[in-house]
Amino acid sequence: MVELTGDDLKYFSEFQRVTGIHPLDFIDTESAAVVLVENKGELYRCIGKKGANLQKLSIVFRKPVFIFVDSSDIVEFLKNAFPNVSKMNVKTNGDMATLVVLEQDRGYVVGRGGAKIKAIRELLKRRFKIENFQLRTTKEFVDEQ
Repeated sequence: MVELTGDDLKYFSEFQRVTGIHPLDFIDTESAAVVLVENKGELYRCIGKKGANLQKLSIVFRKPVFIFVDSSDIVEFLKNAFPNVSKMNVKTNGDMATLVVLEQDRGYVVGRGGAKIKAIRELLKRRFKIENFQLRTTKEFVDEQ
């Protein structure tokens, strides 16, 4: 069970006020605010028309806001977190996980100042008990047959 602080409840309330959606989870990191929602329909409502709600949330929280769709499967969760990554490979082993992406997608996965990858690490610790998350890049994926 996730424990919430008074600040977390304040963020939940502000998020719900702006978007009309009740988030599943919220993490406030030093570089970003991270929100989990239940499905893609809610994700689109959270972002709003032309990103209006996302801009409002960034102003309210005074930092970038990342909104991710939750999943109980770590591979699906990472695919939801990085929808624009053309190809990815996820390897898990106990409390370790490795995400392999093409070199050209590395910047998108890491995010400005590492904010997005830090947020994903926090979510993986909290949701999947993954203590060691690594990002690896490759020039190309070999098709397995």
